[in-house]
Amino acid sequence: MTKSHSESTNGLENRHPSMVASPTPESAAVYQQLDKIVSDPLFSTSKRFTSLLRFIVERTVEGHHDSLKERIIGIEIFGRTPDYDTSIDASVRVAVTELRKRLHTYYQNPAHEHELRIELPTRSYVAEFTHPELSPKPRPKRRWATWKLRTGISLAVVILLLASWSVRRQLAPVPTIDKFWTPLIGTPGKGIIVAVGTPPAERQQPLLPPESQSGAVAGMSLDQIVALQPAIPFNDLAATDSVCSFLGMHGRECVPRLAQTIVPSELRSAPLILIGGARNDWTMRLGVNLRYRFVHDPTGTFHSIEDSSNPAAQSWTVNMKARIEVDQVTKDYALINRVLDPGTGQWWVGVAGLTGLGTLAAEQALVDSKDLAALGEHFPRGWEHKNLQVVLEVNILRGIPSDLRPVAVYSW
Repeated sequence: MTKSHSESTNGLENRHPSMVASPTPESAAVYQQLDKIVSDPLFSTSKRFTSLLRFIVERTVEGHHDSLKERIIGIEIFGRTPDYDTSIDASVRVAVTELRKRLHTYYQNPAHEHELRIELPTRSYVAEFTHPELSPKPRPKRRWATWKLRTGISLAVVILLLASWSVRRQLAPVPTIDKFWTPLIGTPGKGIIVAVGTPPAERQQPLLPPESQSGAVAGMSLDQIVALQPAIPFNDLAATDSVCSFLGMHGRECVPRLAQTIVPSELRSAPLILIGGARNDWTMRLGVNLRYRFVHDPTGTFHSIEDSSNPAAQSWTVNMKARIEVDQVTKDYALINRVLDPGTGQWWVGVAGLTGLGTLAAEQALVDSKDLAALGEHFPRGWEHKNLQVVLEVNILRGIPSDLRPVAVYSW
């Protein structure tokens, strides 16, 4: 059990040597900033990332740095058994990498730039706390005449800048991220279904008693779904969390669902985002007639993305029996779909890798304006008004996706 906020108000004794801040933030200020961060949509929609951040910050403040190890975090936060193999299960490393990105995104917001900073340095699970830079000192008062003249000039400059900004805004190109998501986010309605799948072996276990399953599943939060179906792969879950945060920041409600509980009639009422490939029934069903699609050999050894217009050509393949964490797999492949379904009249977006790491890497590119702008440079002219498919090559470095690039793009 960690101490409560009121029990840790004597500063940050036993601080980590890499923590550099002057003056040192008091623990009460750190906890106040922590509460502010976890109430932001980047974190408030995800119980796992909120719990992970609280655990790291509280243990750092209390000086319990020995408990901030990968294995202990896996046991305490992700429910792993004490003897779990960290060389195979990269859940903690992937989660902390995503947590760093969310903290970075939070502090990029100008509204937060003067707040106390909570950061996670690379290759460490111990938090750092730093005060923002001090505001510049006010300039001495000037004489009335000089102030009046300069104020008039400043107002004129501001008016000219506003006029110039307004013109540039009208002429400026629409960001790629807006072009990609407008068909879904810009449509009338409130909720967008975000569907994640589970391994086939787990689908025999009913989520709820038959008499309550149909209506209750549709109204559950993602955390409630995970509590009932803990077999959802971690990377797919992290991607779902991230998409829901993205939708929340754009004023749209995320409606999380297990793919196997969705019936066809529901797809006519709302746009759809599909997370994962082979484990997601709707990814496979809606993508079966598209040019680029997932295929699996009967033994389950190889997962592939093939070009259905030229199936004899070599496909993009991963050996699923190899161990990703020890560099037996150094590349994954992911498929992004954005399609207007003629049967439902609704747009759907699919993001799925051959492994969960490919899924997570592709999803993160779709919600990051800079990454998606870089991908958009490879899209054909007029793609924003058409259906779109993108095959990505994802480099894997010891169980962590490092970078990605498009290897095939098609729109129609």
